[in-house]
Amino acid sequence: MPAYADLGTYHWPQQKYYQWLVGGNGGYTRPPVMRLFQHDMDDARNALRALGITPAENDEEFFVGRAAPLL
Repeated sequence: MPAYADLGTYHWPQQKYYQWLVGGNGGYTRPPVMRLFQHDMDDARNALRALGITPAENDEEFFVGRAAPLL
């Protein structure tokens, strides 16, 4: 069972990461927010590969978000 299950809430950054891997916007949510660890991101990426889905590769783009304005 995930460590956050006892909190009675979802791990929003992790959910956004799953969406980003398959084409979603990404971008981190505003604080307060649960921490997204590298091992969790690797597990998500490997789960999609096991399903035959090619995930996005550059994690830095997730934290910025695809719809972020170019400066």
